[in-house]
Amino acid sequence: MKPTHAEEFTDALGQVFAGAVRLADVGIGLGVPKVLGLSPEEWAQRRLAGPVRLSIPERRQVVEANPEMSSRELGEALGVDQKTIVNDRHAEEDSSRSEEDSSDRTGRDRTVLFTSLSPDWETPQDLFDALDTEFAFELDVCATDKTAKCERYFTPDSDGLAQEWRGVCWMNPPYGATIGAWVAKAAESARNGATVVCLVPARVDTGWWWDHCRHGEIRFLRGRLRFGNGETGAPFPSAVVVLGRPARVVWWER
Repeated sequence: MKPTHAEEFTDALGQVFAGAVRLADVGIGLGVPKVLGLSPEEWAQRRLAGPVRLSIPERRQVVEANPEMSSRELGEALGVDQKTIVNDRHAEEDSSRSEEDSSDRTGRDRTVLFTSLSPDWETPQDLFDALDTEFAFELDVCATDKTAKCERYFTPDSDGLAQEWRGVCWMNPPYGATIGAWVAKAAESARNGATVVCLVPARVDTGWWWDHCRHGEIRFLRGRLRFGNGETGAPFPSAVVVLGRPARVVWWER
């Protein structure tokens, strides 16, 4: 006797529910509830209600905590493709290297100095003005009340990484361990239709540069930039990367 449509629907619904239960259990095993600040029961209820999308930092916490799992397995468990997990792992390697390189030979921490969130090391105004004339920026995605370059901007309190970036955006991210997450967010936003103009160190050997920057328009800047009120130039070369434009390389002499 052939099953009725109602029976077929019930069987399909049961399979969907069983799959959601399995994914909820997998999430508990990966430590997702802890990352989100939820109890296992709260996590299970949210997961059974539908897919739960993690932010980039949250996802990378889970990836870092599960080095024994393959990128394919983690991708299936977290609802992203395998390449995303591979990029997350590259970003973690880059973060570790950035932390190791963050002190100069005298032992002083330099990550505090060379960050767009420090009022003494904000975007050089003449560089921003030249780019603003060209692009007409609508949003500064990584700023403070004192350093913001646009009328609309995100601060650490509003957490730019957790927001949606639309239109023409300016990004001068922190240059420490989190830079990979900011560049990944810029690339994701560009794929969704935004144009994101990024001022970043020209660290062409890093995973975040290789995975994202090389797919946009790269303008290498001559010399070393002098940020904000700095008396000396930055200890690294810089580049302007335009994500949302076709890939090409420009040697930009302003």
